Amino acid sequence: MFANPAFEDASPVVVDHYLESAWSSARVVRSLDVETAALLRMHLHEDFTSAASRQDLSSRMKNKGFYFKTDGATVRLHD
Repeated sequence: MFANPAFEDASPVVVDHYLESAWSSARVVRSLDVETAALLRMHLHEDFTSAASRQDLSSRMKNKGFYFKTDGATVRLHD
């Protein structure tokens, strides 16, 4: 169906506009391309630089449809 094999293994995005952010509805594959990652960084930059605490940052991310998930020493941003 797709010329790019990376798209063949991509899981479909569950459409639930109440719970997902605009970034997740644009996702087709699990990893972001360089341009989308740059746009996301610009979109979240002010929140990361001006948050007064980790709780404040978590609250700001929640308001934009994101959350943090820890896995050992790794912290990842999820939507």
